[in-house]
Amino acid sequence: MLHSWLQMMMVQLFLLAGAVQGVQVRFKDQQLHGIVGRTLQLGSEYIMGDPEDVFSVTWKVQTSKSFRIIQYSMIRHKLHLSPAYQGRVIFHKENGSMDLLNITVQDSGVYIVTVIDVEGTEQSASIKVQVYEPVSRPLIVQFTNGLNVTFICLAQKGTERRFHWLKDGELPVETNVSVVSADGRNLSLLSQSRASCGVYTCLVTNKVSQESVNKTISEANGFTYCKEEDNHKRMHMIIIMIVVLISLLLAAGIYLSARRKLMSQGSVSDDQRARGQDISQHLSIKFKQIKEFPQPGTL
Repeated sequence: MLHSWLQMMMVQLFLLAGAVQGVQVRFKDQQLHGIVGRTLQLGSEYIMGDPEDVFSVTWKVQTSKSFRIIQYSMIRHKLHLSPAYQGRVIFHKENGSMDLLNITVQDSGVYIVTVIDVEGTEQSASIKVQVYEPVSRPLIVQFTNGLNVTFICLAQKGTERRFHWLKDGELPVETNVSVVSADGRNLSLLSQSRASCGVYTCLVTNKVSQESVNKTISEANGFTYCKEEDNHKRMHMIIIMIVVLISLLLAAGIYLSARRKLMSQGSVSDDQRARGQDISQHLSIKFKQIKEFPQPGTL
C-alpha cells in the first residue's frame, strides 16, 4: 500500500510540474494612470519559460465591448494591427509589452495580454488603465449678497476634478466666518470682519495634475473692513519706532551723564593741583621768613 501511495504522489507531482510548463506572462504594475496626449507603457514580461518558445502574443482591451488591438506571430514575425490603432502602437516582442501612443480618455479600460507557446499552452494577464485629462487653470467668480460674499471656483477641463480652498496657505476651518460647499467648489464668507481678510486659494486636483488661483481679501481690492487690520499693522509699526527712539534717547542720556562725570573728576584734580601749589608757595614764604629772622646773640 505504501508503494501505491508513493506512485500516486509521483504522478501528482508530475502532473503539477507539467501544469507550470510553458511561457507565462505578468504585468509589472497592478494599475496604471495615463495622461491624455502622452504615451501609455503597458509593461508586461515573460516568466516561467523560454521566450523563444512563444508562438503568439495578443493584446485586447475590455471596455463596454472587447477589442483586439494587435496579434503578433513570433514564428512568422508578422504583426496584425487593428485599423483603429494604426500608428499608435509599438510592440516589444522581447517581453510582450506594448506602448500606446497619443492616448485619450476613451483608452481607459482593462487591457489583457495573452501568450500562446509552441505547445499550445495559453496564459493571460490583465491590468486596469484609467486615462485622465489634466485639470485646467481655475477661475474664481465672486457674488455679493448683503454682508455675505461667495466665491465660486471654475475649471473647464480635467477628469475627476477635486476642489479645495486654502486661506493663507492652509486649509480653512469652517467657522462662523467661512463655509465651504460639499463639492468644494464654493467658499462663502458670512461676515465682514478682519478675521475673513487674507489670501484665499482655489486648488483643483486629480490623479495626474493640479492647478490653483488666488483671491486676496484686502482694502486695496475693495474690502474696506480690512482697513482696520491695516491700521493695526501701522500702529504696531509706530509703537516699534517709539520704543526704538526711547531706547536711543536713554542711551544718549547715559552717555552724556558718564561724560559729565568724567569731566567733573578732571576739574577736581585741577583744583587739588592748584591748592597744592598755593600751599607750597606759602610754606616757601614762611621758610624764607624764618631764615631772615635774627638769630639769638646777634642783637
